[in-house]
Amino acid sequence: MRCVVFPWTSRAKVFSQLIPSFQTLPAKQTSLSSRSFVSSSCSFSSSAIHSTATAAVTMAGTYSSRVSIAPMMDITDKHYRYFMRLLTRKTVLWTEMVVDNTILHNKENLEPFLGFHEDEHPVVAQLGGSDPVTVAESAKICEELGYDEVNLNCGCPSDRVSKGCFGARLMYEPTLVRDILKAVKSSVAIPATVKCRLGVDDKDTYEELTEFIRTVAEAGVTHFIIHARKAWLKGLSPLQNRTVPPLKYEWVYRLVEDFPHLMFSINGGINTYEQMEEVLDPSKKLIGVMLGRAAYNNPWMFADIDRRFFGTPNIALNRREVLEKYAEYAQDQQDKYRISTSVLTKPLTNLFYGQSGTKVFRQRLDHGMKYKESIKSTLLGAIAEMQQANRQVLEERPPRTDEEAMLMKQIQAQKAKTMASPSVEAVAAVTSLVDAIQLEQQPESIQQQGHD
Repeated sequence: MRCVVFPWTSRAKVFSQLIPSFQTLPAKQTSLSSRSFVSSSCSFSSSAIHSTATAAVTMAGTYSSRVSIAPMMDITDKHYRYFMRLLTRKTVLWTEMVVDNTILHNKENLEPFLGFHEDEHPVVAQLGGSDPVTVAESAKICEELGYDEVNLNCGCPSDRVSKGCFGARLMYEPTLVRDILKAVKSSVAIPATVKCRLGVDDKDTYEELTEFIRTVAEAGVTHFIIHARKAWLKGLSPLQNRTVPPLKYEWVYRLVEDFPHLMFSINGGINTYEQMEEVLDPSKKLIGVMLGRAAYNNPWMFADIDRRFFGTPNIALNRREVLEKYAEYAQDQQDKYRISTSVLTKPLTNLFYGQSGTKVFRQRLDHGMKYKESIKSTLLGAIAEMQQANRQVLEERPPRTDEEAMLMKQIQAQKAKTMASPSVEAVAAVTSLVDAIQLEQQPESIQQQGHD
């Protein structure tokens, strides 16, 4: 998606930027009112999957698991999650994996491990562990803290996790996983789910995968999030385990057919709207898709997730507004907990992914870290730098609704025609579309003024 915004300028000035020959039109024809102008070259997709969104509601019945962001170590901390919640209301957010013993040994100071902002809901706490008693106790603490769901990690391939006999290594012991989940479900009322791989090492046949699912489901687990590749615990690093083992989406689709009473979400190698729409096609019968590195590398794509995949209006903040709101939150966190500027700026690193000016933005963040500026000073400085480097991208906002998206598409098409053959009629057509999208973006109460 690529939207272009021309803020604080008259439409005549906008058109003069878009159409070189427009400046030659008579002055009386360029007397246009001063307003913002929004155009877009984003591909509009009124997703047909909106109608099936309700099928992805979890057992709690209060939120949909249709799109979620994968738990990622050293990434999906509470600051990243708060940042992402400024882009999307509906996407389910996950913690990093938190080990059960870490929780139990830090009951008096859980803020660094399980602290979260009330705006993060729906949010899932992912747990690591292999002892039914300690995992269940940790799950209970998560429930008491207000988490919406707990999940057992059966997919992490790191050496450190494997040595602790949890993560992907648990796929060797489906009966133990079943016992852990039985203990968890007897301790909490919130949903308890499992995230796993297709297999581990040489235990990687489809039959072995179905045995794992069947056994674990005996605990009452009904939702499995499947990373659609196996894990190699010997010989591959965690990074290699995210790319080297081949993806087998067809196995996940088979699970849906073989276990019609269970729910499945898919994870692995999904980076675009088109890929998301493909795996969420109703014929696949999956209830959700989970994105990992794509959510960190290109967070702005989530600014249009609510409209596309949940059928609800986007928040539709622009990047400047996101930075301003995050700056207020981050400064509060820094004042309360003395969190470093480097930790607080990390979630923002790729906010301008793929855009001109991203280097300027990152350099300004680095400047703030180097000279130990407060996080708010750093971010306000970054906003000022981006106003010079790429103001259009700083001020662009995604469409709130399908109607806005359609108008943006029409504006882009009309703009192309106008640039190819500029005329008063062509300019008038664009002007009409601009007026329409401005009305669409106004609050309903303002739209009704003058009609009473």
